[in-house]
Amino acid sequence: MHPLRMMRAIRFATQLDFQIEEESFQAIYENRERISIVSQERITDELNKIILAKSAFQGIQAAVQYRVIASHLPKMTELFG
Repeated sequence: MHPLRMMRAIRFATQLDFQIEEESFQAIYENRERISIVSQERITDELNKIILAKSAFQGIQAAVQYRVIASHLPKMTELFG
C-alpha cells in the first residue's frame, strides 16, 4: 500500500462522512512511519482537502491521533497534545 493512501482514507472519511473501520485504523497507525517518504506537497494537498470538508475537525483530529502527519507537521501534532 502506498503511504499516501493513509491520508486519503482519512480525507475520504471526512469528506463523505463515514467511519473508517477499526482494523483499517489499526493498519494506518501501525504503518504511520511510512508516510515520511511522501512529499510535503502531497501531504499538504490532502490536508487542505480535509480542511475544506464540512467535518474538518474530525479529519484533522484523526490525522493527528493516528500520527500520520507527525513527521511532516510536528507543530500541529503538538497543538493537539
